[in-house]
Amino acid sequence: MCGQYSSREGRPPAPPAITEGLRPSVASPREDSQKALAPALWLRLEPCGCRRLSSSLMRVAWAVVVDVCCVLIFVVIGRASHTQGETVAGIASTSWPFLCGLAAGWAGSRAWRRPLALRPAGLAVWLCTVALGMLLRVVAGQGTAVAFIIVALVFLGLFLLGWRLIARFLTR
Repeated sequence: MCGQYSSREGRPPAPPAITEGLRPSVASPREDSQKALAPALWLRLEPCGCRRLSSSLMRVAWAVVVDVCCVLIFVVIGRASHTQGETVAGIASTSWPFLCGLAAGWAGSRAWRRPLALRPAGLAVWLCTVALGMLLRVVAGQGTAVAFIIVALVFLGLFLLGWRLIARFLTR
């Protein structure tokens, strides 16, 4: 059962922050020898099999999916407006720089802590997506005209910040 822990050899269970959502299993003799090295983690822990994910984890997962969709929408609309076609290879070659920038923005701002926040998560994700996306496009030999940079800033700003603004309004 989730949240249930047992104590072996009279030792207290590990702190809830470490073991939340985990359950103990039988430790091997090798692990028993390692307990002396790490007394706070004396239990071998494995997922408890809970069917429901925490609401914060779901919020982060949805935020990542929506951000990726925003970038892909930007790419598909841009490719369609220049009649370059919507092949999977074409979309992938155009989107990878922006998706790398998106990942860097998430990592740099630690957006998983407050994925719906406009500041700092939303701004960092938006600006990193555009800045690193353009930088990687230059490195890859793709175009970065000034008009394209402005369109990318406006479109991605509207979408990456806009959905967060709407989500915050709806969750209050």
